[in-house]
Amino acid sequence: MADYYPLLAKAVAALPKSTPQTRGAIYERAKKALLGQLNAMQPPPPQDAIEREAQALDEAVARLEREFAAADALAAEALLKPEPEPAPAPAVVEETPSPREDDRRASGSRDSGPRDKARPAAPRPIKEEGGGLRRLAIILGALVLVVGLVGFVAWKLRDRPEDLAKLSPPAESASEDTGGKIGERIGGEPVAQPRPTADSVVPVGYRAALLTRDASEPGGIKTYVGNVVWKRESTNRGPNQQLVSAIRADVDLADAKLKAVVLIEKNFDPSLSFSHTINVRFFPAEGSPANVAAIGMPEMRADDAPKGVALQGLPVQIAANAFLAGLNQASVEQNKTLLTTPNWMDIQLSLANGSIAKITMEKGAGGRKIFSEVFAEWNEK
Repeated sequence: MADYYPLLAKAVAALPKSTPQTRGAIYERAKKALLGQLNAMQPPPPQDAIEREAQALDEAVARLEREFAAADALAAEALLKPEPEPAPAPAVVEETPSPREDDRRASGSRDSGPRDKARPAAPRPIKEEGGGLRRLAIILGALVLVVGLVGFVAWKLRDRPEDLAKLSPPAESASEDTGGKIGERIGGEPVAQPRPTADSVVPVGYRAALLTRDASEPGGIKTYVGNVVWKRESTNRGPNQQLVSAIRADVDLADAKLKAVVLIEKNFDPSLSFSHTINVRFFPAEGSPANVAAIGMPEMRADDAPKGVALQGLPVQIAANAFLAGLNQASVEQNKTLLTTPNWMDIQLSLANGSIAKITMEKGAGGRKIFSEVFAEWNEK
């Protein structure tokens, strides 16, 4: 079983106001993410393994709450208890130890008195068959990553602990005012953008699309065309720390009545088991076909490739239409190469109506430049 106590303790320690309600929101989010990932594994783990992990999480929660209750009780007792009057200082009398007592003190490190009764031997671990230990290690690693991501979300929302289930809407994309339109189909070329003046920089809208299953369409796929604007964004690294750059994509798919924001950040906390995070938020308007229930790991795809290569990591849902993917620390170099080299990012979607879909975003020359510059900055920190 994984040790969830230090991860949960770190998450609740980030709360500016620790109450049973704010802590409960973190516990509930962690358990939902944990059970969701366990039940989604293929092949699924045994039911008793799922129950053991859930019990381990519950025990970590109970231990934390016992500690908070004890601390609250001590604080209340200290407030109610009157301060005692100082007692007179006792006279100090030096006693000369007897020779026998000296001998006992000198031999104390060698003979600590009668031995305690021997404890029974710890039971040996049950031997699993067919690579079971390796599979269990993979499961535990994934679960630690899940709870770590939940803790990361709590830290990011530390100024708004009551909003753990909410996420702010995206800022209006600057491309809406710059004519950043693309061709009628996803394979079309971007329309030329106005040249920036000396005192302004005009963001460029590159190709983006939402592809959904639709039996009435040729090939069974319906394509909603839109655009994506890549930009550099400053994010908070931590208390009393300098701001650091992040990579942001604002996606506008007007035909699908859908907007999305993708935010890629570097993790600077060495105690967490992921190197980077990818925050993906969807904002479907009324009548949009894309109410997203789950996402796969983002895939990076070259222009001429029919399918992309998935980044190594794990995605978890953090709110309705909001997801956070953590990239494995062990695969950091592979993930860096994937993120900075191919021209397209694809994200597989599971929609609330049971169908599957995909959102695809072109980096273009502007996006590739931002990826290159921000990763170079991260490497220096």
